[in-house]
Amino acid sequence: MKKYITKQAACGRTISTLGGDYALKWDDETQMSVNAHAALLSQFAKAGGFFDRLVETCPMRLKSNNAPDVRDLVATVMVSMINGATRFRHIDRLHGDTATAGLFGVKRFMSCDSVRRDFASIPEDKALPWAWRENLHLLQDVIAEDCVLDLDPTVKPLYGHQEGAEFGYNPQKPGRPSHCYHTLCIAKLRLTLAVVVHPGDETSGTHSRSMLTEYLEFVSSVKKPRLVRGDVSFGNESVIGDCEAADVRYLFKTKRSKSVRRAFRELLADPGAWLASSEGWQCAEREVRLDSWEKARRMVFARRPAEKMPKRRKDPPQRKFTQLEIPGLELVEAPDEDYADGYEWYALVTDLDMDARDVLPLYRERGDCENIFDEMKNQWGWSGFTAHSLKQTALFAGMSVIAANLWNVFTRLGDDGMHHEAVTSRPLLQSCIARLSRHARQGIVTIYTATNEKARRTYRAISAFLAKVASASQLSLEERRQRIIAHAFREYGTIRRLFPPDIGGQMTMPLA
Repeated sequence: MKKYITKQAACGRTISTLGGDYALKWDDETQMSVNAHAALLSQFAKAGGFFDRLVETCPMRLKSNNAPDVRDLVATVMVSMINGATRFRHIDRLHGDTATAGLFGVKRFMSCDSVRRDFASIPEDKALPWAWRENLHLLQDVIAEDCVLDLDPTVKPLYGHQEGAEFGYNPQKPGRPSHCYHTLCIAKLRLTLAVVVHPGDETSGTHSRSMLTEYLEFVSSVKKPRLVRGDVSFGNESVIGDCEAADVRYLFKTKRSKSVRRAFRELLADPGAWLASSEGWQCAEREVRLDSWEKARRMVFARRPAEKMPKRRKDPPQRKFTQLEIPGLELVEAPDEDYADGYEWYALVTDLDMDARDVLPLYRERGDCENIFDEMKNQWGWSGFTAHSLKQTALFAGMSVIAANLWNVFTRLGDDGMHHEAVTSRPLLQSCIARLSRHARQGIVTIYTATNEKARRTYRAISAFLAKVASASQLSLEERRQRIIAHAFREYGTIRRLFPPDIGGQMTMPLA
């Protein structure tokens, strides 16, 4: 009887569908996975030791006999985030995927409830520092180069009763409670180095001081950034003083206080002080000491006639709010002085010794920070991973940064070496399926890319490089990680010291 059933199952049956008749067959042995990219991600994580280190350093300590393994929990969070999870509930998409779990060497993927409960057990003084430390270890060869460090906060509106949900600066949705994410990033490379989450009423740059100080202490043994750059909320005595104490160059925008306006109008009276810069801007400089500053500092002024401003095709919609009384928030109507004296203008404070005409485009380049915020909010979960605890919200914001940077490095290993946003790289590289089988006691992963030529080319380039790194037995695990980072950012000319000569096809460390 058993043989008859097996034969019938193998032969299958004929089914009638709207598209015609088909022979239906069942395969209860072959493992299939819709996450074909997981195989190469696992190869990437092992070659550089990224995942093992993340598990080994995790401060989570679970004492229950029924508690899951820390490795299973970390794998669940990182793989789900890389796959596109932007909320806790999305983690359940991996629940029960034994094929992908096997590729990452874990027993199983956990549910979102288990993830929230077990990660909440990490002590508050160890949770975010762990995410910080591991993210900076991943990118330490990048921050060891001459990089420009960008400081910038971003606001995340909230719709519940989370800890830290406060009224504050929220231009898109005034009156809505929010959190404020203070970040350190390298905008040009689309890399986020650190993030801290504050209540919504703590948007000032002074709340980034501790983060900046800790970062500068961390990199003091490696190499300090070439420049620290930030917007108007950082042009104050406390942040500037921290940069000067650490002997780090800075470039910040300043508020239009009475002293700044007075200096600008004095320069307007001297036409010979202004020099032509790019994009229709003119610049002038002078030493200015504000009332809140301990000493006079170099200030660069930029102006552009209002009639030369680029015109919008269509003005953005103006929101009108009738509610003027919000608990904990005072709304003050102030006149718009952006075009005082017929000019659009702003002021920068810096200790750079470069020409003032070169300072203006250098500051405008910090606009790339908005691209990072767009990615992290809409594609990596900053707008979705929100817990009742502010500590846990900050922890998952930090883990989202690690996942985003890992995917950034992973995709750069492809044939072009450029950054691709997750909104385009995920559909491209995560749309293939894989078949897992065994033959002659060897596991076989077959990835089907017949209809996706670009994914096939990218996968092969990544896998070939990782295989070359893994086969270099003379390299330690740390040296392999360095090779991966160097190859990922090869298009930017960074990390030149890690490019050794190829001798006989062997990857060797450069001579001291």
